Amino acid sequence: MSITENKNYSDIEDSVKDDPELDAFDRRLVHKYYDENVLLAGVERLPEVEGVERFLATIRVNINHNFFFEHPRNHVPGLYIIEAGRQSGLAVAHKYFGVSYGSEFVMNQLSVDFFKFANIWQPLQIELEAKDVVYRKDQFVSFNLHGTFNQNSQLVAKMSGILMVVGKNVMEKLERSFAKLEPGVNA
Repeated sequence: MSITENKNYSDIEDSVKDDPELDAFDRRLVHKYYDENVLLAGVERLPEVEGVERFLATIRVNINHNFFFEHPRNHVPGLYIIEAGRQSGLAVAHKYFGVSYGSEFVMNQLSVDFFKFANIWQPLQIELEAKDVVYRKDQFVSFNLHGTFNQNSQLVAKMSGILMVVGKNVMEKLERSFAKLEPGVNA
């Protein structure tokens, strides 16, 4: 018995079954160690509109994911959509803004509005716009990314957030400073 049958997904169309092409997405782009935690199938550049850089991310809906689909659902959970949006920001920064894989990201802001459920058997995509792109010394530093989640040409959700790149040494310093605030750590 497959996991799909075990979770009472017998009514799901074949289109959501695992596809080797979808598994080819580079997990380094989204900072994931395990393939099953990669929620994107692809990211591509779209033509600019009025000077705004645009991208299209395709979400890989994995109904067998142990965290997001712990119990049977016929819709994509909201947290899955949020994580796919976060991953799309990382992928765009690496693939199109030249951010090295050794970089760390800090999410300074996140806002999400949901308008309708996304079903699990039809393609779900994110149209992305990178605004307020900041460079320092020719290095990408941050952007405000706006994502519109669509399924069957219908609006599912909107998400926006600010992602900032920091070096590993800066991230470690920030984490050490927060560790000092933890009770009992430096007592």
